[in-house]
Amino acid sequence: MQIRKIPLRNIQSEQDSDVQDFIAAVKNHGFAILNTDGVEEQSAMLRTLQEAEQMRTFRFPSHSEDPHYTEDQRASFKGLFQWGQTCLRTLLNHLDPDGAQSGTLHRTLDGAQDMDILFPPHGLGHTPFPEGVDFSGSFFNIFNYDYGLLNHHKDRYLVTVVTVHQPSPVEGRTVLWAKSPTLGWVNIDAQMAPGDVAIFTGEDFEVLSESLGARQEAVLHCTRVDPTGERLPKYDDKPDPSTPPTGNRISMAFVLSDAVNEDDED
Repeated sequence: MQIRKIPLRNIQSEQDSDVQDFIAAVKNHGFAILNTDGVEEQSAMLRTLQEAEQMRTFRFPSHSEDPHYTEDQRASFKGLFQWGQTCLRTLLNHLDPDGAQSGTLHRTLDGAQDMDILFPPHGLGHTPFPEGVDFSGSFFNIFNYDYGLLNHHKDRYLVTVVTVHQPSPVEGRTVLWAKSPTLGWVNIDAQMAPGDVAIFTGEDFEVLSESLGARQEAVLHCTRVDPTGERLPKYDDKPDPSTPPTGNRISMAFVLSDAVNEDDED
């Protein structure tokens, strides 16, 4: 089973057939896979994933230390942030074409397109959002799965954008699984090539879509070897016990929230 990959640049340029395929994928599968070839931020994203192989902890930023962002990490943050906004706007345009019921969120999206305000001062800082700006409750993580796992959960917010650098083959290793309403458990990593991104909607979007008359359930997902087993204990810097000790997936995730300055989650 292979999921069709949709060119992100065609979503950005609002090419109708690919927009409709994207909407259908999210509706039917609970996720969509986008190809980012030809999109400016792809190179920085790939470099960031490669550099993260040197991480010796599960996540960046960590919960215990102040973050220090590199130039490529800042570019990756901005790229994933923009792509999440593009996907959210596309879904909103489908559910509420004239913006009659989602005008506030549309205006928030329109006002959040200036990437120059991020990482103050002068785009060189280490705190992504100035205080109180739109979408500042969003968050970004880089994960090295030599050092951790994520059990079954649904993301709380609007849209999640995930990209991955993974070994080949992925069988017998920690991978990202999503429970599609039509396909059951899908190995997302096996669907993705370098530069691809996966798009999920979260619980806030589920509430929003229901208010617009077309409920889109947030997709259940996990990052471990077997999605069907019992919940695994989570310890700091400990991987799934069934995965090889090294060479596991590296991923980046951006979770888009229209809230302001909320705490992040797994």
